[in-house]
Amino acid sequence: MVRGYSLAGMAETGRIQGDYAAVTALHEQLLAEARKRGEARHTVWALEGIAQIHRNTGAYDTAYAMFEEAAGIAARAEDRRGHAWALRGLADLVSVRDQDPTAR
Repeated sequence: MVRGYSLAGMAETGRIQGDYAAVTALHEQLLAEARKRGEARHTVWALEGIAQIHRNTGAYDTAYAMFEEAAGIAARAEDRRGHAWALRGLADLVSVRDQDPTAR
């Protein structure tokens, strides 16, 4: 569990700094390990992190699918915070798709 938090923290920091190449590998490592252990929260974090990278680089369909998967996992695990972040990611993508960044 501690390892998952460490990977997530490093990946989040790098993603915020825009170092997508390095942090994509960290997110994917976190995702693989979380799926293997069946940890919903870390699976959701990793999916959302990778989805944000895809959103920021214009791969909207891939990002949408990943946020959608994260939302489903979080809802089943009763992870309300993870679910809310995944839904926010979906909403952001709908705004981009509709070319209305002010949509609420």
